[in-house]
Amino acid sequence: MNFLQAAILLLLGTVLLVIGIRAKSKDEDAMTTLKGLAVFRRDIDALKDQASRSEAKSDLVQRELMLLRNEIHECKTTLAARASEPKKSKGVFETRYDAEPDPIPEKYRAVMALAQQGLPVADIARKMALSQDAVAMILNMYKRA
Repeated sequence: MNFLQAAILLLLGTVLLVIGIRAKSKDEDAMTTLKGLAVFRRDIDALKDQASRSEAKSDLVQRELMLLRNEIHECKTTLAARASEPKKSKGVFETRYDAEPDPIPEKYRAVMALAQQGLPVADIARKMALSQDAVAMILNMYKRA
């Protein structure tokens, strides 16, 4: 219901009250008219509450929209700033050749030193407390490099 409908209901209730008073009919008719007016009054109050709630919702929606617009603006500003920054990354080939080689772990160096002394894989594995497969893998990996 909107405000116009509430006003019409109030006017109708008032007319019924006037008719009831003029007719000077029984007390029951007057009570019925008064009850009708009470119902109209409740409807009008409900409409007022609904209107105030919809205004409050509208205010909340407006605030949320403002916050979202601010967030979007901040994101756009951040993206624009990032886009204007010079790129620091190098090309794929430059990165591969400019990077420093990984240092060889101390244990691997010891395995390679024992191999250079001429010890067999089984003896190196026993001295270093490694499996023979691990020693073989280390030697194969660093023979290529």
